[in-house]
Amino acid sequence: MIILGLSAFSHDASAAIVQGGRILFHAEEERYDRIKHSSAFPELAIQRGLKFLNLNAEDIDHVAFSFCPNQEIFGNAKLFLRNLPRSLNLLKGDGEGESFWSRNRNQARIMKALRAKFNLRDEVPCTFVNHHTAHAASAVYNSGFEDAAVLSWDGRGEFETTCFFDFQTRDLKKISRVQVPHSLGHFYSAVTSHLGFRPFHDEWKVMGLSAYGSPRYVQSMSQLMKRTAPMKFELDTSYFSFFTDGRSKWVSERFVSQFGDPRKPGETLNQNHFDLAFALQRTIEAVGVELAKDLKMATGRANLCLVGGVALNILLNSKIIQESDFKNVFVMPVSSDAGGSIGAAQFVAAKRDTGFSPTKLEHLFFGDGSTDEQIELAIRRAGLQFEKTSEIEMKVAQALANSKIVGWYQGRMESGPRALGSRSILANPEDSQTRDRLNKIIKKRESFRPFAPSCLEEDVFDYFDLPKNVNSPFMVVGGMTKEASRSKLAAVTHVDGSARVHTVSKSANPRYWETISRFKNLTGLPVVLNTSFNESEPIVADPEHALNCFMRTEMDALAIGNFWIEKPT
Repeated sequence: MIILGLSAFSHDASAAIVQGGRILFHAEEERYDRIKHSSAFPELAIQRGLKFLNLNAEDIDHVAFSFCPNQEIFGNAKLFLRNLPRSLNLLKGDGEGESFWSRNRNQARIMKALRAKFNLRDEVPCTFVNHHTAHAASAVYNSGFEDAAVLSWDGRGEFETTCFFDFQTRDLKKISRVQVPHSLGHFYSAVTSHLGFRPFHDEWKVMGLSAYGSPRYVQSMSQLMKRTAPMKFELDTSYFSFFTDGRSKWVSERFVSQFGDPRKPGETLNQNHFDLAFALQRTIEAVGVELAKDLKMATGRANLCLVGGVALNILLNSKIIQESDFKNVFVMPVSSDAGGSIGAAQFVAAKRDTGFSPTKLEHLFFGDGSTDEQIELAIRRAGLQFEKTSEIEMKVAQALANSKIVGWYQGRMESGPRALGSRSILANPEDSQTRDRLNKIIKKRESFRPFAPSCLEEDVFDYFDLPKNVNSPFMVVGGMTKEASRSKLAAVTHVDGSARVHTVSKSANPRYWETISRFKNLTGLPVVLNTSFNESEPIVADPEHALNCFMRTEMDALAIGNFWIEKPT
């Protein structure tokens, strides 16, 4: 059974193609329409997936959508009526030109859009899957666990913000939930907005900013969110306005009175901003760990799955791994709404596909890729000089050893928000000036944002401390660079000594592993600096994107397939 999973009309739209519960293809629409966190109907992602797999619309047996529009309409109506007359502001839209009602209308018409654009057969059914159920399914069916407790948390899905599940074999049972407006995700987004960043887009910037803060606001911030019972928490809604004003106004005057005026986008960051980010992060961690402990007590499971937008907070994930009593923790790496398309399709497969047999997630290379012929044609069209080589790994390793910055475009594209050695920019991890150069003139982003180390799996614990010595193949947990290695790894170690570690195995990504191994032979370090291949845009998807990004930035060289391109010196 071929199932098409979709997530659309919110943020991080995506398409997944699943057979027997296994992921054949997955990609975010943003990679193709070049709009960050695109909310569009994922027409391009569907097209690319079908083409790459040599399928067409006639091969689709079922459609699964990671939202139940009717459930959200009912939940929104209750919230709207409860908060009249302030909630009349919601009728104006959410601050980005869209109202809840228009989004629900588009979601409900998803099959009409599919049939219009792809000539989908009339008899193909569509299952609307509850948002958090889709999240939970994406975690458990890729974890390799036979049974697990599942914690799904984000801003909101329909009218739920946090859901607790118990899972055994195929049976996924929701055992508790927290409803709007009480939301860890919206709490984090509200402070993100107050700090002058874009909610639903820049929360990870605030997480990075927290390393510069002090505990000054921790006590007062912790009063804004309290755990009220096992698997329950509440916001002090007097500090927030998002549930009555939408995205146009996230916090109330009471919040401003206590924590200071909002920062305007682009305004210089100061210690007050750092301290707010620190307090926010510590508050989320404290509540999150207690909720995980509640779930352990309720289920007695040895295994835990974390999923949803909040699960992209690597510092929180690390705290839960370290401080909860779960023996094994799997964090779904595509935890944003982009992963909903995977989960919706796998949830339907578990119910309907007799061949259902998912496997443990070993990699995330589920996008499409390019042949050498396609790459060479793109290079020639760009008018660039190139060398075709069978030694691309050594070329890159030598360039990195000489402190060059190299674009890396290889194989199938990664799913999710992290570059994992398929669409990456690579650099020497030793030189902090390289980090500053990357931020300033290549990535063109804030100077406080750290870069990740990609480390050979077999060497990782010689250089980094990770919670309970877990590996980090998907960059979803945080670690600390060992004291003795911090001077050697200055470009990939954050100001507080932390690192967003990426462990690289030979089986999952042999070419990337070989490149780092060659770099180790030259320098003694089994680590390279790894950041996403982009410049204030979505990660590159096609050779043309990679070539354009390479030419307009100050990267020194590009390894694209088996082709090596250097800029004139």
